[in-house]
Amino acid sequence: MKLLAVLLGIAAFLLAIGNLGSIILFALSAWLLWLVWKQFVNTTSTGGRIGWGIAGAIIILVMLGNLQAVIGLAALYVLYVLIRSWKEKEDGGMHHA
Repeated sequence: MKLLAVLLGIAAFLLAIGNLGSIILFALSAWLLWLVWKQFVNTTSTGGRIGWGIAGAIIILVMLGNLQAVIGLAALYVLYVLIRSWKEKEDGGMHHA
């Protein structure tokens, strides 16, 4: 069972590393989309809203192109859960000693 957990951890690590570029671009796009949304809401002119809307649409398309980042984020979550469970087992073993 421990071997399976180690193999799952290695696979999750490799998936996360393989999708690191997509994860970074996805996060950057989400941040830019948030900034564009703030500008869109604060703009009073119609031309400004159209411009910010177009910028937001382009950023959404970039985010959709990087949806494989979700796989990398899921792999990071699995790796986090595995490491946390290993640490809990180690801490539990130390308290009983």
